[in-house]
Amino acid sequence: MLAKSFQLLAKSRRWRKNRRFFRRRLIRLNNLLFVADKIDKKIPSMRGMTEVKEFFYMRFNKKKTEKLLGEILVDRGIIGPEQLKEALTIQMNTGGMIGEIIVKLNFANEEEIAQCISFQYGFPYLPLENCEISEEVLKLVPASVAQHYCFIPIDKIGNALTVAMANPLNAEALEDLEDITSLDIHVFVGTASDIRNAIKRCYK
Repeated sequence: MLAKSFQLLAKSRRWRKNRRFFRRRLIRLNNLLFVADKIDKKIPSMRGMTEVKEFFYMRFNKKKTEKLLGEILVDRGIIGPEQLKEALTIQMNTGGMIGEIIVKLNFANEEEIAQCISFQYGFPYLPLENCEISEEVLKLVPASVAQHYCFIPIDKIGNALTVAMANPLNAEALEDLEDITSLDIHVFVGTASDIRNAIKRCYK
């Protein structure tokens, strides 16, 4: 009985969190993307909360190019077709993000991957080596959360918080950020190493 009560409580909390997620995005949809009377025609029939969240997230973060990350790396001469094929084979067998796999194979460095992601999705790339972050901004996000999602808050202007993220497509991280800060999140791309070093340097 007690276990069932905990399950119901967990479901209730998840529902409240998801309800906030949809309310925020529906407001943005009304304001930015759709005319109210056309919303039902634009949103496809989908199953599961994850698919719905991904749909909303990708509507607001359209790709700048339809090319995949591996194709962009090949086009720029950073890796060769055979190297991409090897990385994709590893991804198929073990999973993981293709950019991280390519870095682990020493086919490209983190900065090259970050700049290609920036080009792919239109998020600006931000080197963090000499970036100064105020204590006021750092206090908005606990260090443990920043470390968990590999991002760091950079600046706050009005109701907008700018963050640098290693994975700018992490919808869960962005959702938690919005819940913690109650701010609109603007995303920059940074390398994982830069972000981890900035977290160590800034959160003291």
